[in-house]
Amino acid sequence: MVKIMVITSPTGGHFYPAISVSKELLKLGHEIIFVTQKGTKFLKLISDELQTVPYKDRIKIETISAPKFLRNAITQLCFFLVLLILSFIQCIRLLVIYNPRIIFSTGGYTSFPMVISAKILFPWKKIVLHEQNYVFGLTNKILKLFATKVCLSFPSKYKNTKKYIYTKTPLRENFNKEIDKSQCFKKFGFDSTKFTMLIFGGSQGARSINNAIVKILKSHEEKFTQVQILHITGTKDFDKITEEYKSIKIKKVVLPYLYEMELAYTIADLVISRAGAMTVAELIFFNKPAILIPLPTAAEFHQNWNAEYLSRHGCAKVIYETYEWEERLYSELIKFIFDKELLQQYSLNYQKLPSPRYTISEIILKS
Repeated sequence: MVKIMVITSPTGGHFYPAISVSKELLKLGHEIIFVTQKGTKFLKLISDELQTVPYKDRIKIETISAPKFLRNAITQLCFFLVLLILSFIQCIRLLVIYNPRIIFSTGGYTSFPMVISAKILFPWKKIVLHEQNYVFGLTNKILKLFATKVCLSFPSKYKNTKKYIYTKTPLRENFNKEIDKSQCFKKFGFDSTKFTMLIFGGSQGARSINNAIVKILKSHEEKFTQVQILHITGTKDFDKITEEYKSIKIKKVVLPYLYEMELAYTIADLVISRAGAMTVAELIFFNKPAILIPLPTAAEFHQNWNAEYLSRHGCAKVIYETYEWEERLYSELIKFIFDKELLQQYSLNYQKLPSPRYTISEIILKS
């Protein structure tokens, strides 16, 4: 049995892969110390996910108070330094108490003090990173210098293939279960013969996408009579968008959030979404044609890079939120809705994407 410390940050793109890897390692008989950000609103979700496994006696959940990196607000430097020192003390305490053999990090600001503390105090310990996006985030740009192995979600462009290894992003267990497509249609009250569009903006929703879709449907409702829509708005926009849809006479289901995304992907003919790491991984898993609208404010423009990867391989169209982008979105929607061959080709193009040779768990245990 190997004792492994898993450190992750409080966003779905970070903690869902960490949870998936933890569950896999637990099934293999290993011990997990799962560390995330103190006070995160996702702590209960994380705890519920991990405590439901039949190996919960071999997992401990801990939290630390790591500060976010200062990208612009230099005036907060003193507060940042105080929190950073505090987080280092907390990390050192956990490292001494648990003495893990391997540290696995999925990146983000919470991971920074733990990996640095481990490298300074225990330089012989193995450190494995996972980068979910096509380009490295700020934290992993630094931490990769100290890592033994770096697992990548996209094919490696690095010459050092012994250190940088393509593994993909692991998905939740639910995605691997057998799904009855007809039951999915029934769950949402949809017609299996109609074209189904899945629209969402990530776990928080996307206001600009929500507004653009409603605007397009109101202006061109006659073009969407044979279309049904599953629109996941995010909690902030749910009431407003639900009200907007009342005047649109097409079949739709509007939800603030959907945990069982695997059901939505199963029935979708076309996905309209942001291009976060988890979304791209899910699209690849389900081979779903997509129109991707990258978040303009995403750090390091990582959503642009993620989206362009699928675009280069003919799996998705990319639309940037620039001048008249809503008109371009409408044009692409019409192409996909009325051209079944185009839709099928985009789905088939996923088969051309390279497959990894190793899983993250295998890389961790080989380190």
